[in-house]
Amino acid sequence: GNEDPANEHIIQHFSDAMRACARQGDIKAAEKCLRAMEAAGLTPGEKSYNKVLAACGRKGNLKEAQRFFSEMEERGVSPTAKTYTAVIHACTRAGKLEVATEWAKQMEHRGLEGDGVSYGAIIHAFAKEGRFQEAEFWLERAKQRGAQLSAFSYNGFMIACGRFDDT
Repeated sequence: GNEDPANEHIIQHFSDAMRACARQGDIKAAEKCLRAMEAAGLTPGEKSYNKVLAACGRKGNLKEAQRFFSEMEERGVSPTAKTYTAVIHACTRAGKLEVATEWAKQMEHRGLEGDGVSYGAIIHAFAKEGRFQEAEFWLERAKQRGAQLSAFSYNGFMIACGRFDDT
């Protein structure tokens, strides 16, 4: 299994490779790493899946993100807030904002707390489209849930408000 200390250095190599793939948004290479891990007799855990999902998020590939999320659950790997954040990123990058909000609600329903990154992606995407009521709703929701929003979230919201003045 994944916890064997003897395999720790091998797992670290796979982890480093998947992190590099995620940064590049290279979904195919990230999946190859995942499959190579399995072929080596290792069981990919939440961190491995999150890296593959991060690649999906970077590319805005919602279909692949949903596929890996489903595979993860089928294999008994519990998703974390980071898992949901990667899927939310895929949604917002694909322009599927309603789908992103459904994933955020599912994350909350499971008792997982989103962070400034997960909520920020939604806030920024709505603000960018000039949909301020939704952006403000998610901004308030994030604050109520104690999420630490970044300057990116607030700046995107304020810049968009200035650009799309609806008064």
